[in-house]
Amino acid sequence: MARAATSNSAPKATGDISADMEAQIAHLKAEMSKLAESVSNAGSVIAKDVKGNARVRGEQVRRQSEATIRDLREQLDEIEATVSGHVRERPLTAIAAAAGVGFLVALLARR
Repeated sequence: MARAATSNSAPKATGDISADMEAQIAHLKAEMSKLAESVSNAGSVIAKDVKGNARVRGEQVRRQSEATIRDLREQLDEIEATVSGHVRERPLTAIAAAAGVGFLVALLARR
């Protein structure tokens, strides 16, 4: 990882220890402030990227769901047409089958 060159170099020693330490502390505070700002900016960029990716993925899932629902509706329409055709051809058999299913459901519901 490359280090960014800073325009503010560390303060030079003047011989006064107290003043030197205060200057170094002030310099460190400024550097920490810059670092915190850089981290904050990086976090904002990452958050925007994640949000954009989530939006794109959400749109893909929505489209895929709509296609699946459309396919299921078509299959249901085909099944309905097939069942309707069988009922028209053999109405008594359909009534007997419906009664049988109702009887089984009643048995299961009683338990």
